[in-house]
Amino acid sequence: DIAFMTNEVTLQILFKLLGNPNYVENVLLCFEELVNKGMPAANKIHLIHSLRICHTLGHLITSEQYANNPDVTTSILELLMAVVKELVESIPSILSANDLATMNEARECVSLVFECIPAVLHQEYLNPILVLP
Repeated sequence: DIAFMTNEVTLQILFKLLGNPNYVENVLLCFEELVNKGMPAANKIHLIHSLRICHTLGHLITSEQYANNPDVTTSILELLMAVVKELVESIPSILSANDLATMNEARECVSLVFECIPAVLHQEYLNPILVLP
């Protein structure tokens, strides 16, 4: 149930568990399931924005703690891919509704995603030959 997963107590626990190597992949999967949950576009953007998923992904991608962990990197990239998909799919309905507040939230999320990309490109796990110096 989304109300359970997005309440303050549950979110505090999930964000705390992101720092634990034993749980980080499962927490990222929980966030991915939340992002993939069916809901109206404006609600989806607000969820992604309010959970600060893009901000959190940026920190995880550059984290020394998970730098050499391909499983965590894969989980991060899967969540990042889900976020990008939902953002792109939501934009047309937000534009047609002329919902400026939600569009600003979407714009902020997209900007944070673009900030993550250079760090993702430096992950040796992806392909050592393609990694940028």
